[in-house]
Amino acid sequence: TRLVGVSGTIATVTAYALTLAGAQPTELQGVRLSLEEVLGASDALSRMSVSELGALAFIHPGRVGVTAVGALIWHTVVSRIVAECAARGHVIKEVTTSLNDILDGLTLTAVAPFSPGGDPA
Repeated sequence: TRLVGVSGTIATVTAYALTLAGAQPTELQGVRLSLEEVLGASDALSRMSVSELGALAFIHPGRVGVTAVGALIWHTVVSRIVAECAARGHVIKEVTTSLNDILDGLTLTAVAPFSPGGDPA
């Protein structure tokens, strides 16, 4: 079972986790992090003040005000999904970051040819 995160918040959590690991957060698409890395980075970001978040070079100034709350939500979502999957016998060991999101999917759906049954081809 795979868990894929999409959004600016997930990209920020991934960049922070990479920074903690000593890597440069330049390429985030497809990065796979362990649950411990995701939960640890999310927890740390959720506890930072706006000024602490603003000092992190990889956070866009326009996102500083929403990063802590977003990280807290992501931590909660990951924890809940992992627990729900485990209860059903599915193990999630890592989280993949995607920079493609719902808008990409909607765009592809809108321009894709449709079959006579109405489903995308």
